[in-house]
Amino acid sequence: MDQVPPSYTHEGGAVSNAGRGLSYSDRRRLIAGEFSMPTLFERIIVGELPAAIVHRDERVIAFRDIRPLAPTHILVVPNKPIPTANDIGDDDEALVGHMMIVARDLARKEGIAANGYRLIINCNAHGGQEVYHLHLHLIGGRPLGPMLMRQERTG
Repeated sequence: MDQVPPSYTHEGGAVSNAGRGLSYSDRRRLIAGEFSMPTLFERIIVGELPAAIVHRDERVIAFRDIRPLAPTHILVVPNKPIPTANDIGDDDEALVGHMMIVARDLARKEGIAANGYRLIINCNAHGGQEVYHLHLHLIGGRPLGPMLMRQERTG
């Protein structure tokens, strides 16, 4: 697959800046999904986009969410591009476990471990995934309430 220039990103399955600066044939290839587009997170990992990084090692990066839902809202992202939880391979077991350990350690450093926090991985549209690069939300620093609102059953 060809690479789209870094200004092109994949967010929730849609292309932003689609076609800007590309030839007609390349725009058609972009729309058809024939390009491999870096996600926002891939661009943060390589330093193309700024982020408030709180942890980085050879396997993951962790940074503060730009739209926090609580006083502490950190994203733990594997350096390896894995689009969704459905795409985690058996060989990614140690990586996903490492993400959990990093989240635990960050919760301790943030001072939220004792009172509690929430870890969330969203998967695909119905799960609320916005960036198609696996990531773990570490959220805490206040009471978070119920995880989901119960829907009233009719009939």
